[in-house]
Amino acid sequence: MKNYKEKKWLEQEYKTKTTYQIAESEKVDPETIRKWMIRFGIERREANNINHLNMSEDLADFMTGTMLGDGSISWGCEEVSAYYAISSAHREYLVYVMKKLSNLGMELRGSIDLVQKGKYQYWQMHSRYYRGALPHLRHTWYPGGKKSLPKNFEFTSESLKTFYIEDGSLTTLSGHNKLCLAVNGFTEAEADIIRNKIKILLHSDKVFLHNYKQGPTIWIFTRSSIKKFFDFIGPCPDELENVFGYKWR
Repeated sequence: MKNYKEKKWLEQEYKTKTTYQIAESEKVDPETIRKWMIRFGIERREANNINHLNMSEDLADFMTGTMLGDGSISWGCEEVSAYYAISSAHREYLVYVMKKLSNLGMELRGSIDLVQKGKYQYWQMHSRYYRGALPHLRHTWYPGGKKSLPKNFEFTSESLKTFYIEDGSLTTLSGHNKLCLAVNGFTEAEADIIRNKIKILLHSDKVFLHNYKQGPTIWIFTRSSIKKFFDFIGPCPDELENVFGYKWR
């Protein structure tokens, strides 16, 4: 029998630990611990600072980039706590993200895992459940339960770099470079807003939007505009040079 199914044990553990810490030690989801606490009539204490995450400019910058890219934010306990998740073909990128999030006050839940689905495989990671910033970001990016573009988002060099790393590419055709940003998860109207913001940043009209079967994609073709793009986002992070350096060359 699992320890958390014993009322006395659970009461004793909760005196010094959070539901997350108990769940981690028991290798179950925190929601499982909360359900057993309700079943036993164990009164929940007020949320404390252990799982409260404050919003910062650096956190907002990163989240803007990754939410335009491959990241997601889901409810842990609806309207109370939420968690960040991302998957990638490259484990190195998730290690990079994990270190960045740790510096921003977010810690990993579990480990970076390899997922196999048929002939496809990828790495995935999840943050711990947090109150504060993550529920706010969940509301901002999923106002109706589905991801949509916030009206007041802005690009910084960090957010655009993150977006490019996750969903951008640089290809060469007939000796000419083409830079693209996939915005497949957004509507054409939302993609056009993203395109216009990039046009303003680069002071260029040479930023185009094409709507394909899989969704919209932003393209930059001219050498001068591509140079402005890379001047704005800066170089590839040293930790990612081996896996994503090609996106800068």
